[in-house]
Amino acid sequence: MQDALVVVRKACVIGLVALLACAGGACTGKGEKRSNTILDSGVDDRELRMLTAEKANEKILESWDEDEAMSLIIIDPRPAEQWRAQRIAGARNLSLADIRIGALQVPNWDRSDLVKAKAKNANEPRSNRLADYDEILIYGTDPASATPLAMAKKLKGLNYTNVYILDGGLYAWRAAGGDVVGTDTSDAALMNDAKTPASQ
Repeated sequence: MQDALVVVRKACVIGLVALLACAGGACTGKGEKRSNTILDSGVDDRELRMLTAEKANEKILESWDEDEAMSLIIIDPRPAEQWRAQRIAGARNLSLADIRIGALQVPNWDRSDLVKAKAKNANEPRSNRLADYDEILIYGTDPASATPLAMAKKLKGLNYTNVYILDGGLYAWRAAGGDVVGTDTSDAALMNDAKTPASQ
């Protein structure tokens, strides 16, 4: 009788542990492992696609030279004051908190950005719906910027497939000779952005 009780207790403990693990997001009903979607998007870091500054520039130039203005959207998730001071031409300022179901609108962009960059389609209208774009490029200030990674994961979790992150952020972009626009495009401004806690 006591042996039977021990077996039942062990079975109950094992069942309870399994139940807690599944409730915490460690498995599905089929026993498959998955990420905890309460804590993150369920997207593994290995699924994220990084682009060097050179490759990102190629993609951007292709989108500016095409007849279709909405093939690529550039997202800058840094604080608005940093975006205003220095950004890749045509980048839209969108925070991580703005990436959620039912709110996938992007702000209007400064048309003069692409005029300065001599984009052939600078005067074509751009959509404010993220879903209208074929590809999304996200960047931060430097290689340590965590927000672009989190934003890319969130977007992939919402089934956006062609999401890229600029490897090295604006530092790498400028080091590769990429142009920036804004109210203060100096190297010093970028260095200050990286030093402030608000840097993304």
